[in-house]
Amino acid sequence: MYEINAYPDVLKYVDDTPFKCIEEAIEFCLNYGPYSRQGCGRWIIVFRETKEVLGWCGLKYEPKTEEIDLGYRLHKRYWGKGYATEGAIGALKYGFEVMKYKTIVARARHENIASIRVMQKLGMRYREDFVEENGHGGVCYEIQRMNFKP
Repeated sequence: MYEINAYPDVLKYVDDTPFKCIEEAIEFCLNYGPYSRQGCGRWIIVFRETKEVLGWCGLKYEPKTEEIDLGYRLHKRYWGKGYATEGAIGALKYGFEVMKYKTIVARARHENIASIRVMQKLGMRYREDFVEENGHGGVCYEIQRMNFKP
């Protein structure tokens, strides 16, 4: 996680900052609370054969909007290879089949074309534009359980 967030391009479209040290990344992972609070969260994506970490993907409850949000972040060297889409399909299946969510949303800044393409490949539909508290604008896509076809 430390290495993934160390690349400025990886954090280009989000407001997260790089971890200051490996210990800070470890502390974050050990204290990640969404599973205990909401029953879902982000998952680490690894290669089965090598156990190398590619990034993360998963669902998270957003209290401000009261929605379940799909998110993903990959190490830069794995961009454009379909891993975000593959991970997101697994997360959506879990959300709809296990957690029984009716709707899942995903957000991306307007200039994050690759992330928007992932949402479209998943069958998500444009819902609305939004403006973040920091003034950055983006799009919100959503998918309903009844429209999800893995």
